[in-house]
Amino acid sequence: LTVKRRSDGAILIMKKEKILSKEEEEKRKRKDEVNALKKCFHKNIVSYIDDFIDEHYSRIIMEYCKEGDLGVFLRNQQGNLLSNVSVLNWSRNLASGMAYLKVKRIVHRDLVVNDMIFKQELSHKVPPFRNQTTFSLLLDY
Repeated sequence: LTVKRRSDGAILIMKKEKILSKEEEEKRKRKDEVNALKKCFHKNIVSYIDDFIDEHYSRIIMEYCKEGDLGVFLRNQQGNLLSNVSVLNWSRNLASGMAYLKVKRIVHRDLVVNDMIFKQELSHKVPPFRNQTTFSLLLDY
């Protein structure tokens, strides 16, 4: 879900997840995810902006990556092959973001190809955590 920041009109993305249990353990896990995301400042990690948790939903506001995920990006290529240099650069940036998470002692437990999202035509990120630790990485090509 995209949202607009009132102060400057910036477009952001809101990740909204239903809290399945009213137990404090579920809310604690959500808070742990948010706290991990708050600690990450890296060009290959989607930036945390804000968060809200109530009894029904967890909402995390993050930077918006307008080009979408890898699947959207590839469909937009309309059958054109990608250069080896582009794929190598994506891989390098993905590794850079993951190395940063390792240094921060954060595990991305759900990294899949569609987690690579594109901020602009020449850069992409991997999105935030699901199940306590889910992040986004930005890759340049």
